Amino acid sequence: MVRATDSIPANIAEGYDRYFYKESKQFYFYSRGSIQETKAWLSKCKRRAIIPSSDCDALIAFAERLLVMINAFIKFVARSQKIKIKE
Repeated sequence: MVRATDSIPANIAEGYDRYFYKESKQFYFYSRGSIQETKAWLSKCKRRAIIPSSDCDALIAFAERLLVMINAFIKFVARSQKIKIKE
């Protein structure tokens, strides 16, 4: 779970430093996948009673908010790419 969680900001940082929009977006997609993986690990922890249910629920809700934010950022990058191409 730690590796999945750590890869969320790592992929965002790596994508941000890329020159091409398409390549950047690919890393943001990886980050989105890591969010989903983290949610899956949290669900397993909840089922196995490793982490209290209330804590898992709060972390899963936070991960859902992160998904919304990364999706908005991906859309922003896609719009930026289209604007730059038209210029």
